[in-house]
Amino acid sequence: MADYKKLAADIIEAVGGEENITKAIHCITRLRFYLVDKDKADSEKIEAMDGVAGVVYNANLGQYQVVIGQAVADVYDEIVAQLGSRVVEGADDNIVTEENKVSKNPVARAFQVVVGTITGSMMPIIGLLAAGGMINGILNMFVKGNHIFELISPTDPTYIIISTLAMAPFYFLPVLVGYAAAKQLGSDPYVVAAVGGFMIHPALQGLVAAPNIIQNGEIVAGKAPVVMEFFGVTFNTSYFNI
Repeated sequence: MADYKKLAADIIEAVGGEENITKAIHCITRLRFYLVDKDKADSEKIEAMDGVAGVVYNANLGQYQVVIGQAVADVYDEIVAQLGSRVVEGADDNIVTEENKVSKNPVARAFQVVVGTITGSMMPIIGLLAAGGMINGILNMFVKGNHIFELISPTDPTYIIISTLAMAPFYFLPVLVGYAAAKQLGSDPYVVAAVGGFMIHPALQGLVAAPNIIQNGEIVAGKAPVVMEFFGVTFNTSYFNI
């Protein structure tokens, strides 16, 4: 069994030590560090470590990335255990990283921040979505009527259970994205996850079946997108993807 504790300690030392790390996140295969000074990191030393597949510096995102592979989550957990929660929540705002010292086009900088936020929010859950899609795809190969194997019926409890398992990450996507995005932005992940849960609550989804609609400024039934009222304000539910 790999010694993730030692590997994490060696990586921390090689990227410049605890004081050089302002934040650390991870994706499916990589540790992503935000460093005060990237030049303090010893890339050759890190690449020579057993368990490290490579090192990449992404200037656009300001991230020093260490490629680990499938064990990235285990190594990341050890890094958090050794450095504390501050590397998850982000460092003090008074700390100025090398990336922030460089004057950049504000439009380009804003674009990089948006891309970095989206990437950091989605990467932790891409594995779940990929696994769910693969399970559902393989399952459908065995469904009767698809002209491949035709071993199981869509009404069979076995099919329903496996299909539900595969589709769970997609059904709860607002919750998962909310939680991941909150950790990326330094917000309370449980509050944001609760907002995602609100979006998929069956009672709210049921409002789509409400009969009241608007057509040519008048409320009619059955010919236009569903609308509803919130504190007396009428709006089209499709605007909110409900």
